[in-house]
Amino acid sequence: MLRSVRNLDKKSREAVLADLAIQIARPSTESFHSLEYRSLEAGANKEKTILATDLFLGVLGNNDNQSDIAIEILQKLKLENAEYSPEVQSKLLDYLGREIRSLAIESGDIAKIRKRLGQKGVLPPQSYKVAFTEEFLENCAQFDVTKKEVTESVHFPDMAKHFFPEVTNKDAEAISLYAKTYSKSSDPYSLLVDTRRVNDSVYVHFALKIYHSDIDIEGVNDPIGLLKAFTEKFGAEFSLNEQSGKLILYTQLDRLESFRVRMPVIAEDVIVRMSRRRLADGGNEISIAYGVAKKPYIESITRHKKTNKQT
Repeated sequence: MLRSVRNLDKKSREAVLADLAIQIARPSTESFHSLEYRSLEAGANKEKTILATDLFLGVLGNNDNQSDIAIEILQKLKLENAEYSPEVQSKLLDYLGREIRSLAIESGDIAKIRKRLGQKGVLPPQSYKVAFTEEFLENCAQFDVTKKEVTESVHFPDMAKHFFPEVTNKDAEAISLYAKTYSKSSDPYSLLVDTRRVNDSVYVHFALKIYHSDIDIEGVNDPIGLLKAFTEKFGAEFSLNEQSGKLILYTQLDRLESFRVRMPVIAEDVIVRMSRRRLADGGNEISIAYGVAKKPYIESITRHKKTNKQT
């Protein structure tokens, strides 16, 4: 057991470790870019390095309890002087996952804990149950996407994005994007999977097969970046309330129903996909909205499929 949580009861230990996992999962996305290290990541000063200890303490701020736990884990893994990297982040999350799972086994209430951690987005990806919605079945067969590929991308993603802050209602929906690259063939592609989380289940609404030769893949390091690159090539313009674009993020609403979608082209030629979430302050938001121009995208998918069969 970690020395820094020894004085807490089991439920408190689980809560602290789960919250720490959420915070540590952020440096590669939200919190990492909010720190002064952003210029270093862009290569502004390549002589300096970002120590994992400095980064995680910066992310955790004034939370002494979480800081103590993070430092103890880094010391146990002999990483306190290591340069920050996704591999270091993954090792910390893996250690936290083992600690949390051992608590679940101790308590005997594994199902309840799985649901609670799943809603927070801190279960290991392969621990989520995968279900397919009617929206996926109706729209994605024409995109040459299989359930097997989607399940593999959710369980073993190269990149994942959980949206924060979390919803307040434990049964409400949260949003996750997963992406996995398939590069063994001569025509590499990434699969982008658009889902919602409810407890320890992931419901797949949409999936896009994105061939690297069709888009500008340079600099893409998260699912939002991949989606942006895709919509620049195959997106369709639409309007959401007062905003217009091919990809619209983080539109807050007065009420959950208070939005309007308008398209300047024939609706049958475009798929508009939107994901909504409840914010921690009780408000509502359309977190992701994007338009897909069906004809050019399906033509591209068909062309790649035909070419790959011939090779």
